[in-house]
Amino acid sequence: MGRSLSIGAQQLTLTSEILKAIEQGMVLIATDFDGTISQLVAHPEDARGESRAVEALNRLSAVDDIGVAVVSGRAHADLKRLLPSSHGWTLIGEHGNDLGEETRDDRVERLAEAVGEIAGRLDGSHVETKPHSVAFHWRDAREDPESAISEVRSLNIDGGRVLNGKKVIEFTFGKSTKADAVLSLSERYDSVVFIGDDVTDEDAFAALGSGGITVKVGEGETSARHRVADVGAVVSLLESLVAGLNLSG
Repeated sequence: MGRSLSIGAQQLTLTSEILKAIEQGMVLIATDFDGTISQLVAHPEDARGESRAVEALNRLSAVDDIGVAVVSGRAHADLKRLLPSSHGWTLIGEHGNDLGEETRDDRVERLAEAVGEIAGRLDGSHVETKPHSVAFHWRDAREDPESAISEVRSLNIDGGRVLNGKKVIEFTFGKSTKADAVLSLSERYDSVVFIGDDVTDEDAFAALGSGGITVKVGEGETSARHRVADVGAVVSLLESLVAGLNLSG
């Protein structure tokens, strides 16, 4: 969806809508991590939060009526490692299933071994293991990945769910979605802003509906009400909120 305005006009409209919501009540600003406040990279461990985005979100989170959250497919521990300078944010991993508890599903280890055997035959692909899920990444694959993808999809996932992302398939044994996480957080706020780039963010966009300030990052079909071009545009949006609230000093 997204609005058919110029990029500059669209950002001005979006900034104004968020600032008006802040003026009228308590606002949650929630974002995805990869592709939203961090550039997409071939190897997940190489990602870093954009320093300007982190600084802007820290300034916003210091305001009494603004909450900041990151709702990501990454593990909670991974988010803590990648966002060491975040202050006062809520970090939710694994699409709403990882709040930082020390738990692990035994099925994860068995599935990770099976996916790992397939990844070992596709140069440039790799497996990411989290407390509740296993992800197969092929962003850096050096040959056609279709055979490996098909083989991964055919695995017995023992009651898990399949989540499709950008050059990743994730098998999760958690029951929550990003929509569940964002809606749970939203109970404390009058308005919710949710910014994300991936297919898995669409659940949250749809759940918030017309009552939420939803922002799709990049191209692709979406139910979000607004669209920005890329991570740089997200940084610009966050900094425009900081400037609009006179928090820069």
